[in-house]
Amino acid sequence: MRKTYSLVILLLTFFITSEALGQGVVVSPTSLTTSEDGSPVQYSVVLTSEPDAGETVTITPSSTDVTEGIVSGALMFTDATWNIRQFVTVTPGSSGDGNDGTVSYNIGNNVSTTSGSYNGITASDVSVENQNVDGVSAIVLDPSSGILIEEEDPMSHVVTFRTTNTPTNDVEISLINNNPTDIQLSTTTISLNAGNGFTSSVSITPIDDSDDEGPETFSITTSASTSADANYNGLQLFDIIGEISDDDATVVAPVPTMGQWGLIVLFLLMLIFSVSILQSSKSKSAVA
Repeated sequence: MRKTYSLVILLLTFFITSEALGQGVVVSPTSLTTSEDGSPVQYSVVLTSEPDAGETVTITPSSTDVTEGIVSGALMFTDATWNIRQFVTVTPGSSGDGNDGTVSYNIGNNVSTTSGSYNGITASDVSVENQNVDGVSAIVLDPSSGILIEEEDPMSHVVTFRTTNTPTNDVEISLINNNPTDIQLSTTTISLNAGNGFTSSVSITPIDDSDDEGPETFSITTSASTSADANYNGLQLFDIIGEISDDDATVVAPVPTMGQWGLIVLFLLMLIFSVSILQSSKSKSAVA
């Protein structure tokens, strides 16, 4: 009888712990920057484990300020598509609402399921800053975030720099590549002048390698602008942030929450208890 009890305890605790640790939703990145009238940007969503057979997990994004940014529709995952990244598109609001400064808002990612293992699971919000371009002298980077690059993709991804009005003098910005083993930049100096219509760009090209590194974040630091035009001298710009995905990489489960760690401890304690019961039963049988 004790053997039966211990076996039941082992199976029950293993089931509870695996369920608590296995299910999760990975949202990446969890912060974005955009500009009014700028290009849409994206973030990715993927599950960390396979849902139950017949279960459909739906991720529904929603913007807390639709005047600053609207989002694309719901994403659905099944036991056949759970590990394939899907994307939410964020379209920044238009200019024309006056100089309201850089506005911050959030995008919620509600998780719902028809039934099964993903019931009660939550997903991270995404924070967004939308840059104002009305009535100010500013430098717009388009896009400055949400840049998703496949490591095996030989195509370059272009980020454009432009001024919101016409400076009286040239403007320069320096770029620092913080991930030189992962990406290459076509230039590290952006020059905005009358000759190029105060618009220039940098191309970002991924560096392919054979390492299974998983998704990696890359960043490009932008310096404060320099110009003899006081309106364009010393402007602080958004840094450029994106993600490189590796097709050979596997999805990594998120770090357990405090509640999940509690279940791990419970599992270990019950495992020790069950082993002691089994050992005690064996000892008594041997004596008998």
